[in-house]
Parts: sequence; structure tokens; C-alpha cells
Amino acid sequence: MKVAFAPDILAGSLVLWIAFGAAVFNGAGRSGPKGPARRRRAQKDKWQMLFEKYPQPTWVFDQETLHFLAVSQRAVRHYGYSSQEFLSMTIKDISLDDDVPRFLECLEATGEPPDSTGIWTHRKKDGSFIDVEIFLERIDFGGKPAWLEVAYDVTGPYRAGDVLLKRNQTLQTIFDRIPVMITLYDSSGKIQWANQEGSRVLGWSPEELQQIDLLEASCPDAESSQEALKFMLEAPPEWRDFKLRTRYGHTVDTSWTSIRLPDGSCIGLGKDVTQQKRVEDALVTVEATLREMTVSISDCLWSAEVDSQGRSAGRRFSPVERKITRKPPRFFMVSPGKWLGIIHPEDRAQMKQALQKLLERRFLREGEECRIFRTGGASGSAVATALGSERTRLDGAAGDITYRKRAEETVRKLSGRLLRLQDEERRRLARELHEVTAQSLGALIMNLGLVQQAERTLGNRERRALAESLAIAKECSKQVRTFSYLLHPPLLDELGLASALNWFVEGFRSRSGIQVDIELPEDLGRLPQEVETTLFRVVQECFTNILRHSGSSSASVRVASHSNQVTLEVADRGKGIGSDVLKKVRRNPASLGVGISGMQERLRQLGGTLEIDSNSSGTKVRAIVPATKTGQ
Repeated sequence: MKVAFAPDILAGSLVLWIAFGAAVFNGAGRSGPKGPARRRRAQKDKWQMLFEKYPQPTWVFDQETLHFLAVSQRAVRHYGYSSQEFLSMTIKDISLDDDVPRFLECLEATGEPPDSTGIWTHRKKDGSFIDVEIFLERIDFGGKPAWLEVAYDVTGPYRAGDVLLKRNQTLQTIFDRIPVMITLYDSSGKIQWANQEGSRVLGWSPEELQQIDLLEASCPDAESSQEALKFMLEAPPEWRDFKLRTRYGHTVDTSWTSIRLPDGSCIGLGKDVTQQKRVEDALVTVEATLREMTVSISDCLWSAEVDSQGRSAGRRFSPVERKITRKPPRFFMVSPGKWLGIIHPEDRAQMKQALQKLLERRFLREGEECRIFRTGGASGSAVATALGSERTRLDGAAGDITYRKRAEETVRKLSGRLLRLQDEERRRLARELHEVTAQSLGALIMNLGLVQQAERTLGNRERRALAESLAIAKECSKQVRTFSYLLHPPLLDELGLASALNWFVEGFRSRSGIQVDIELPEDLGRLPQEVETTLFRVVQECFTNILRHSGSSSASVRVASHSNQVTLEVADRGKGIGSDVLKKVRRNPASLGVGISGMQERLRQLGGTLEIDSNSSGTKVRAIVPATKTGQ
């Protein structure tokens, strides 16, 4: 059963009248004088018509079985069941299952005069539900105790009230949970209502806020109180900050605005901005600290506004920029497009590409290096690293790396000279081993051979010692000759890279048992001496690593020459290099020893590059170096 609607006195009176008519109707068939019988029939017809014509659904049902005994035409039309269908049903058939037990209890409690039993839900024939207010009266119907019921359809008003109640509950929930203080105050500034957020921030309960003078209690002084009251009553369309004192004596920063209502009262909306103020103060402190840092650090911090095409719309620099560019910051602010003009012409395309990459990725992990012109035409260097970017703004840092680049150039030249000296020393040692040591060992072998011819005069022990000495001398001669060739194969100087590689691969096959395929272009010809030496050393280092680390049973060497460029590829089918180790090698080639870094340095001296690709199927090393053939 639902909450009862307001009782309808008229409905109760009509139930009494119908009940009275039903009683008269039930006594119409009794014997008696002719005159009274005629009157009773007339009354029966009158009350029958009243029952049928009553504008609300009306019916009679048995008190014990709850079967319908009589149904008005209004009920038939309103519920959709025919009279025969009604008379075959009980009152429970049109009620909700959950309502039946309570309805039966209500029948037992209903007394005199007719009572409204409240709001109930009935089921119509089409399956829809309606809310009805029911009035009941006990009657005698054909000698049976029965109930006379009138059902008022209150679906529209009841559900509208239900919707309004739910909306009020929703609004109340919003008012209580929204993180904004909401107050309603009259024309004198006295608070009539406040939500939970106001209570949370200020410390007083909503009921206490209605009883106290909030401005006097929370404003620090009378002047502040008058200023706040004036703002509240004028209700300007703006937000204004006020410092308020809470119930517990704490000071909070708040921001308020007011809305005037037609009746002269106002709604105040307030926010607790204490934390926001603290953050703003902290940002001011941080900004001042950063400003001091930009003056003291050696790098330049810059910020630029650019469009989608990378065109600069303005730049800002820290004071260090003047030390790097030798130009004042105003130079870039007045003429934003001139920033590209101070970059060396050979580096401008690179910097444009880096700018486009920055616009696409919003971040550059590694700095871009470029040369810039200083006042007087001198050339300097700078590196710019993006710290982050928005679509129309870029921020970064630049540092003067002129001295570092000069030091790197010095180190590069020194490294190149050391590599050349190393090759010259290897060539000298190889020549000494070949022309001196190998020849001496050859003479020793010949002498031992002559002694061996006279071994008949020697005892068994002496003959064995002579044979062992001769074998050792031959093995030493072989190893010296091999070592001499490995230090610097004479074929490399005499016949070129192709012959030296073929000789080296054949020797590696016989010594290691690893199958090696070699692919060389027929028209390779001769290359500059330093190029041939570098590529041969790369092959040597690669095959040393294959033998020591790969576990591969086969390998390949491939050389390709095209467009003034030579590409060397050495591949194996071993276990490969782990991804973590490979990343470390790419960041720092010396992390795995001097072999890879030595290859990279040799190639860098010639303007070449070294690439390493590896997975579980093997490793491939690719060396690319610019070179021009010098002849056959």
C-alpha cells in the first residue's frame, strides 16, 4: 500500500448513498403490501441507475471469496474487462501480488463510516498499471456479506507528485554534495538557508547559520563586514575574494558571487580557494626562483610561439642567450623570423627538420646540434633540447658547446692518427716477422734437416730430440707466418681487398671449422688504402666475435659497391645479442669492449657508419663507408 492521498469526503458520501441503495435493492423482492413493494422496486431502479452511472469505477465483491458480484459500466470501460470477465475474477486478480496480503489486512480493519484505504496499484486488461484511491463500505448483497468499493484513478496527480518529490530529493542531494557553498539570505543579509558545504567550510551547522549574524562572526573587522554586506545586496555579476574566520578561529580564503531573486532575496555562491591561493603563492615563489636560475646558469632557456607550419611568432630568451648569439633578446622579439638567419646555412635544413619533428612528437629526447653565427661573422655551436611543447608553444634549452666541439675534433684527429700509427706499426711488425723472424726460422729448419741426415751416428734419445726440435721449428715458422699475415696481409697492399678477404676467409674456415660464404662484386677493383684497411679490420673483428660468442656453425661476408659508397655485411646464424645488451651497445659501443668501438671509430674517421642488427636467429653487422675506386 502506498501513502494515502487526501481523503475525499464527497466520495465517502456517495459510497453511503450507494450502500443505502444496495440495501434497498436487496430488500425489493420480499413479501409485503403491494404499495410498499412498488416503492421498493422504484427505489431499486433508481439506485441501480445510480450504481451504473456513477462516474468512478464501482463494484461489489464477496467478503469471503473476494469474487466480484456486481460491476458498473464505468469499471468495465476503465479497466477493459467485460462484465462476464469481471464476474469470473476476484479482487486479487486486478491487484499486485505484493499488495494482496496488506489489502486483506485493510479489509479487516475497515469500519464505519466508509474509509479511504489509501493508494493502491491495479492492473488493467491491457497490462498497464494505474494508481487508485479506494473507498470501501460493508453491505448486504443478496443475503451475502459483501464490500462496496469505489476506485478513484489518481495516477496522474499521484505520479506527478512522486516525480516532484524525486526531483526535490535530487536537488537536495546536489545542494548537499556539491563542493560549492550555497546560501539563501534576505534583504538584510540574514541567512535563511545554507547547504552542507557551507557548514563544512565555516564550521557552523546549517541550523546555526540561520541563527547567527554570519558577517559579524566571520569577518575580521567591521569594515570587512560592511564591504561583504554591500557586495551581497548589490549582487554584481562577478566573483570577489573575502577572507573569513571559521567557527574554530581559522582563516580561510573564499570567493563569492551573488544572484538576486525577484522577491528581493539573494542566493550566494562561494568557493573555498585556500588551497588554490597557497598553490598560486608557491608558483610565484617558484617563478622567482627560476628567474634567478636563468640568470645564473650557463645554458640559455628559450620559449617560442609557432604556427602549424613551424613559423615563429615570437621568442623569449634568458639573459644567457646574449652570450651565445651575441645579440640582445629584443632582436628576436622585434623580428621573430630572424632566428633561422643566425644558423649556419649548412645546418638550416637539419634544424627545420628537427622543428617539424618536435611539432609532431611534442618532445625530443636528444638534442640537435647546429652552428650559429656570432657578431663579427665568427662561427659557434649550440645544442637545443626540447623540454616539452604545446601546439603553439615550444620550450627548450640551448648551450654553447663550441669548446666541446673543438675538443671533440681534436680527439677525432688524435684518434685517427693513433689508428694510422697502429696500422703502420702492424705493417712494420708483419714485415719484420716475415722478412727476419720467418727467414731465421727457415734457416734453423734447414740446419736441423742437415743434422737429421747424420742421425745414424746419434743415439735413440738424440734422434727423438732432433725430430721434436725440427717439428717445433716448422710449427713456429707456420705460426709466425700466419701471425704476420693477420697483422697485415701482404695481399691487401699488393692485390687489394677482394684477394685479402678470400685469403682470410679460407684460413678462417680451415682453422675454425665454420662454413663461410663470401660474395664479392666482380668489378670491385682497388679502393683507397685506408678504406681497404678499415673494411678488412672490420671483417677480422666480426669473425673473432663469431668464433668467441655466437656459437654459429656458418657465416657470410658480402661486399657491395655503388654510387661512391661501399657496403660490407657480415652475418652469422648464432644465438644473437640480447635486446638489453644491444640497446646498451648502441648507446655506448665501448660497453662490450674495444672491438665494436674500434670498428666504429675507424669508420667514423672515413665518414662512414656502423649498424648492428641482432635477434634470436643471428647477428648482422653492416659497415657503410664512402669510397671512390682508384683503379684495377
